[in-house]
Amino acid sequence: MRSRSALAVAALSGALLLAGCATTAGGLGTADSVLRGATATNSVSLSLTPGEVKTGEQLWAEVSTTDAGYLYVYQLGTDGKSVGLVFPNAIDAANYLAPGRHKLPRPGWRMTARGPAGVGYFVAVVAARQQDLLAIDARARQGLIEIEGPYAAAMSPVRELAP
Repeated sequence: MRSRSALAVAALSGALLLAGCATTAGGLGTADSVLRGATATNSVSLSLTPGEVKTGEQLWAEVSTTDAGYLYVYQLGTDGKSVGLVFPNAIDAANYLAPGRHKLPRPGWRMTARGPAGVGYFVAVVAARQQDLLAIDARARQGLIEIEGPYAAAMSPVRELAP
């Protein structure tokens, strides 16, 4: 059994780890919190092509950044709740970016509209330091986006049509 002081230290450590993180629950609330929590001086922009797509069709993204950093791209579902980590992924894990314009997806993988019909969003985050990929993916599956340390963020909508 743990002593009270050990439990207090564990609780304090957990609280300190959460300080400086952007976290919120599901959908547009998640995106809003991430965008408002951006602290980096880095400027990031995100554009999607096409802006209107049928569910299941491929999308392309262009991310521009003024500073180097680690890119994380999330897809917020049209259901208003689901969040998925799109990039980095098992096929393409090279997420360190130099300043400039970058296109996704790169060869070997696809970004697709997940449906149902409606408006969904993509959120691009460029973090100053590399994130724990397993932890942020697990949080995304819970409908959360969590980034530790300074970061810049941008969001772009996509209208999904029935196939």
